[in-house]
Amino acid sequence: MNKEIKIELYDYCLRYIENLIALNKNALCGAQSAANDETKSTAGDKHDTARAMKQLETEAFGKRLNETMVQYKRLQLIDATREYNRVQPGALTLTSLGNFFVSTSADEMIINGTEYCMISTESPIYQTMQGCTAGSTFSFREKMVTVYEVM
Repeated sequence: MNKEIKIELYDYCLRYIENLIALNKNALCGAQSAANDETKSTAGDKHDTARAMKQLETEAFGKRLNETMVQYKRLQLIDATREYNRVQPGALTLTSLGNFFVSTSADEMIINGTEYCMISTESPIYQTMQGCTAGSTFSFREKMVTVYEVM
C-alpha cells in the first residue's frame, strides 16, 4: 500500500512539474512575441522603454523555465519504488506535524482521506528533518516533531 501511495505522489509531482514547464514555455513564447512586436514599433523613448520592459519580462520567464527544468531533472532521479529508512529525496515521511513526500514543491494531495505535502530539498522543514529516521525527534518553528515512519 505504501509503495502505491509513493508512486501516486511521484506521478502527481511529475504531472505538476510538466504542467509548470508547459505554462512557462507558453509565457516565454508570449513574452518573446510581444518583445518582437515592440521592436517593430516607431522609435522613441516611450517605445525604447516598452521594448526594454518586454525584454526583462522575457528574461524572467526564461529564468523560471530553466529553474523548472532543473526541478524536473531532480525529480527524475527519484525512485518512488525504493524504500528509505532516513529522510532524503524520494522518502515518504510520516510525522506528528504531517506527511511529507520529499520530491519537489507542489500542492498538497489527499489519498484515502490522508493529506500529503510535497516538499523540495530546499524547504525549511526538509532542511530540519534531513537524515532523520523513524523514532527521531526534531524542533521545527519552536515545536517538537516526532518522525513516526520513513519509507
